[in-house]
Amino acid sequence: MADISAIIILCSGGPNPFGLNKAFLRFDSTTLIEYVVSRVKQYFTGIYVVVENSEDALKIKNLVKNVTILEDAAKDKGEPITGLLTAAEQVNEPFFFALSCDTPLVDLNIIDVLIKSLGDHNAVIPRWPNGLAEPLFAVYRREPLRKSILEVLSEGKTDLDSVILKIPKVLYFSTMVIEKFNPKLDCLLKINTRRDYDKCISKIRGYMV
Repeated sequence: MADISAIIILCSGGPNPFGLNKAFLRFDSTTLIEYVVSRVKQYFTGIYVVVENSEDALKIKNLVKNVTILEDAAKDKGEPITGLLTAAEQVNEPFFFALSCDTPLVDLNIIDVLIKSLGDHNAVIPRWPNGLAEPLFAVYRREPLRKSILEVLSEGKTDLDSVILKIPKVLYFSTMVIEKFNPKLDCLLKINTRRDYDKCISKIRGYMV
């Protein structure tokens, strides 16, 4: 069992080409959120799902069991920053792993490597060679994250890049290292377009064969 037992799964809606919260995208007889939860429950004992509104909360409650559902305090904004803040203020754990539900090709070995790399850092965040970070596939100490989010919001900003720049002692984990364990970097593939969706579903079906 990992030292960090909690995972936050963000299920914000927000504008997208599918016309619905991506958590409810279907493939075969299941949904994206059901698949993601089925994967992460093999590693985490505390699963927290952050949603935008009561309607989505009820839908997820009917789809998955043994998870804690948190409603984003900002309501219907679709902003990951407020979803993370909701988790940081309501989850009674000193650390957690943050994951977006539209990143479904979960690799528990990579998650384990990131968690075990935390040490005395306040966050472990994958970063691409071009400098772009992956703040929604990352490990955080809750309190430094909370303080950084509040500071960024007080400045009128809502981007997660600004948040992670304010967190002291961040370990940026190169995707080139992750690639050695996950050669195609599937674990970082997000569903932003229908092409992404088709690619992810094809890979998931391959895993389930």
